Parts: sequence; structure tokens; C-alpha cells
Amino acid sequence: MTHLLDDIAGLIDVSGARSVTLIGHDWGAMVAWFFAMRRVRPLERLVIMNVPHPAVFREALRRLPQKLRSWYVQFFQLPRLPEFVLGLDGAAPIGWLIALSASDRRRFGPEVLDVYRRAAAHPGALTAMLDWYRRTSAAVEWPRCYEPACR
Repeated sequence: MTHLLDDIAGLIDVSGARSVTLIGHDWGAMVAWFFAMRRVRPLERLVIMNVPHPAVFREALRRLPQKLRSWYVQFFQLPRLPEFVLGLDGAAPIGWLIALSASDRRRFGPEVLDVYRRAAAHPGALTAMLDWYRRTSAAVEWPRCYEPACR
């Protein structure tokens, strides 16, 4: 997580921006939350999609319903097996997984799912995608304090 936060800070520094709007979705939103909690400047706005505040999320992860909804994160931790399964039939299972986990399946028509499938079919792409979950979920340093004075 520290490396991801440093990467975001580096990108902001290189851009020369005085302040930024940071937008995060899913695990990217978790990284954005941690960035906002640890670095007040140059963040002007924070947009979080699909992830509650880390204090709420940590509590949710302790409950069985959320563990069942997040089954795929545990599956992704396995070595090689997720790449094998998701890579079958030209990465077709990627479409199935995305459609299965979507709250509104109408948003993922065949043409959209095909874009995901083609991206995942590139050599090394599945491992890169899965490594995000492997590294982030294993390395999340849940803060004990969420107040600015604790940073």
C-alpha cells in the first residue's frame, strides 16, 4: 500500500498540479481512501465508488455475508489456479465473473464483456490483473486511527 500511495503522490508531483481530484473504484477506491487519510495535500476532492470508508469495510470483512460476496478475492490469492481458470477459452470466464459480480448486469452487454476478455487474453495480463488483488489485499495496513492528528 505504501508503494501505491507513493506512486500516486509521484504522479501528482510530476503533473505539477497544485491540487487534484482523486477518483477511485473498487480496490482503487480503497487506495484512494488511504491516500486521503495519509496525505491531505494536494487533494482537493475525493471521489469513492463502490467501497465504504476503511473503518466500515474492515468491520464488514469480519462478517460472513461480506466474506461470501468477496469470495473471488480469496480465490485470486491462490497461485496459478486463477490464471488457469480465468484464461480458459480465450479468457471467456472473465466475462462470466464480471457479469456475476455486477449489481446491474444490464451494464455489461456482450460487447463490453468482450473488451474485458480481449484485454485479459494478452500474455501476462491475467497475472497483472490478479496481482493487484494479491498485493493490495495482503498489504493493506488498516489504520487504527482515522483522525488527521493520527497521520
